[in-house]
Parts: sequence; structure tokens; C-alpha cells
Amino acid sequence: MDYSTGSAWFQKSQQIIKDIAVESKCFFLTCSPCHFIKEDRLDPKEIAKKTGKTAKLYFSTVKEEEKPYNLWKHFDKDLARDMSLYITGQMYSREKIPHQTRQLITVAALTVLSKPDELKLHTHAALNVGCTKEEIAEVIFQTSIYGGVPAANTALTVLKEVLEERDAE
Repeated sequence: MDYSTGSAWFQKSQQIIKDIAVESKCFFLTCSPCHFIKEDRLDPKEIAKKTGKTAKLYFSTVKEEEKPYNLWKHFDKDLARDMSLYITGQMYSREKIPHQTRQLITVAALTVLSKPDELKLHTHAALNVGCTKEEIAEVIFQTSIYGGVPAANTALTVLKEVLEERDAE
């Protein structure tokens, strides 16, 4: 079956998504032909406020040049704003689980995916929201079973670097 964006299947799935959105009075952000996230309409000012509050909570200890927002902004200011409002203002700020849990999950995922640059950001965020270095290390050790020891070693190196960087401040 052809799942490309020009295929009949893709066009039909997009129409179904639009129909559901109209019926439920919400809209969907389409990440791929097979995945979408329901998002209730929120006041843009409230989203901007949540974005700023959550960004400060998570990333206040991250150097400006290491923040993805600044990289995105270099290429497309409007898209950078939209991505920040969604990722930080609507996903990270959700209150369904505590910030500590959210960040430990993020550390686990980034460890298994071997994404050290993003892991560095979220190691700062985990510490900023109250996770201990022992909890973060334990999550990393746990992931070695599923993601492999090399990925865990990379993550432990990142954790060590972040802790040393924070001690130096």
C-alpha cells in the first residue's frame, strides 16, 4: 500500500482527521500520516504564558547557545515560535503527570535513542524540577537493558558533564 503524502490513502486519512476535528470542535496536529495528537483550543496568551513559565523552569540553567529555540530561530522565526509554543507551552506544561516524572521519561527516551545533545538539555531540566542525580543515573542504568550499555554510557557521560558544569557555576 502506498502511504506517501500524494496517495489516496493519505488524502482519505487527512479528510477523516478534518471531519473529526469539525465534529469535536478541536483541531489536530498531524505529525505523520499515521499519527496525530488531539489538542483542545487554548487561548494564545495563556499558551504563551505557560511556554515562558515552563521554559524558565526547565531550561534556566542551559546556555543560550545550546537552546534549540535559538537554533530554530536562526532559520525560521515564525516556525521557532510555533514549535516552542507547542512543545514547551502545550506538551511540557501539561499537568497530567508531575514535571519530575515527565523529565525522567524524557531522559529514558533520549538515552535509548542516543541523543546526547537533547539529553543534556533534559538532564538540566530534570535537575531543575527536582530530580536527583541518583534518580537520573538509575533511569539511565535501567535503560541499558533495552537500549544497550553503549547508549547508557553516553548518557552517563552527559549526566557527569552536566553535574560538573553546574558545580562550576
